[in-house]
Amino acid sequence: MVIFLFILCILLLVIYYFFHEFVVANNASLLAFFPPLLLWALILSVQVIFYSRAIQDYSIWLENRLSINREWEAWGSRYVSVMNSSLHLPGKVDVLFLSDDELETQYGLVNKSDDITWKQHDWYACFQTLTNHLELYKLPYQLTQEFIILTDCDESMYSQIEEDFFRTVEKTNRTEGHFLLYISPSMSFGELDLWLKDSEEKIYIVMVLQMEEQTSCSDAMACLMFATDDVTAKYKLTEKARIYRPMVVNSNNFNSDLNILLTHKKYPKMPPG
Repeated sequence: MVIFLFILCILLLVIYYFFHEFVVANNASLLAFFPPLLLWALILSVQVIFYSRAIQDYSIWLENRLSINREWEAWGSRYVSVMNSSLHLPGKVDVLFLSDDELETQYGLVNKSDDITWKQHDWYACFQTLTNHLELYKLPYQLTQEFIILTDCDESMYSQIEEDFFRTVEKTNRTEGHFLLYISPSMSFGELDLWLKDSEEKIYIVMVLQMEEQTSCSDAMACLMFATDDVTAKYKLTEKARIYRPMVVNSNNFNSDLNILLTHKKYPKMPPG
C-alpha cells in the first residue's frame, strides 16, 4: 500500500511539474492531487515513528545485552588469591616423600615438624606452628580474619580447640583485629563462590588438623590463607596463586563450556621459584 501511494505521488508530482498551470487553475484538479499526497505523507510519518521506536528499543536491548555480557565476563573471571600456604607432616615424612621437587620449588610447602607432639591433641602447639608461617601481624588491621578449622576429631573437643586457638591469637599481638572462628569436619569448594559474594572485606584462613590416627590417611596439618581478588588489589597483598570461581560443567555442553573457559578466563602467572 505504501509503495503504491509512493508511486502515485511520484506520478502526481511529475504531472504537476509539467502541467502545474492547469492544475493550479482547476480547483477540481487540486482536490484530486493533494489528498493522496497528504495520505502518503501521513502513512510515511507513522512508519517513520514506529521504525524509530523499534530502532530505539533495539538499541536499548543491545546495550543491556552487552552490559549483561560484560558483567558476566567480569564475574566469571573473578578469583580467590592464595597468599600463603604450608603443609606439615610428622617425623621423616614430608612432601618430597610424596612428590618431586616441583612443589617445593613453586610453593615452598615442604616442612618437617619433628617438634610437634603428634597424636596427643596438643592443639596449642599446632596453632603456634601454623600461625608462625602466616605472619598475621603483617595483615591490614582493617580486615576481618575468618578462621576455618577443619578437623577430624570428635565434637566434644571443639571447645578445647577454640580455647587453644584464641590463646595462640593473643600471642600474635594482633588482638585489636576482628576474628571469626568456625570449626567443622569439612568444607565445600563452593565456599569460594560465597566468599566472592560477601561484601565484607575479609582474610580467610583455613587450618586443617588431621590428628586422629585414622588408618585410611596419614596425620597432617595444613594451613591456607585466602583473600578475594578485590581485597588483594585494594590492600596490595602478595598472592602466590589463584583459584578461579568453580564452574559447573554439563557433560552435554562440555565443548562449549570449555570454549567459554578458554576465551574468557585469564590465566594466572606461575609462582616465582
